[in-house]
Amino acid sequence: MCFKKYPEQGHLILCRGNAEIQFWQAPSEEEAKTIAMQSSCYIRVTNITELYKEFKSNGAPFGYELTEQSWGMKEMQVNEPYGNAIRFGEEIA
Repeated sequence: MCFKKYPEQGHLILCRGNAEIQFWQAPSEEEAKTIAMQSSCYIRVTNITELYKEFKSNGAPFGYELTEQSWGMKEMQVNEPYGNAIRFGEEIA
């Protein structure tokens, strides 16, 4: 897992395995809240139970915890400070 922070550019990079997510700081808190109300991200993963345990032990702010959905996915949602919904899912085998 990697964590790269570039405060002078308002940029953050999170990596895990081959996946990388990049975040940019909005020009203002108001704009950040407006953008967050209109966006979300869905990431398909493997071993979601282990990822959930890791997030839980690190105090992640869950929108909802690990749940088996009727559409055949195990999912969880983590909310970043401005409300962006970052959902993680794994197909139920």
